[in-house]
Amino acid sequence: MFYMLLVRVSASWRFLVIPRRDLFQMREAHVATARASSGRRPRSDEDATTDTLIFAVDVEVETNVAYGWGSSLDRYLDRWPDELCAVEGGPGSVGDGSAVEAMPPSAGDPSR
Repeated sequence: MFYMLLVRVSASWRFLVIPRRDLFQMREAHVATARASSGRRPRSDEDATTDTLIFAVDVEVETNVAYGWGSSLDRYLDRWPDELCAVEGGPGSVGDGSAVEAMPPSAGDPSR
């Protein structure tokens, strides 16, 4: 599973495509680091009372650097991952669908 985020920067849109396992690891590191600092701390999954999750992405236009949860997001900024294959033959796509390969469903583990 991948998360695709759109970020408005000045008068244009930028995108990030982040694998679920990477986003999960970033959040776990953020929660662990934030527990040791002062200020409002994020809640862990065990302490959460809602499904609400705040993830702010900052993009520095001059340096083309992106951050979220204290992690660098540069490797995801405006880059389409090789392991996320194009789907052909569906609405808005090109091709007849003969090149589509089925991907195995996740086992439900958020770290994958």
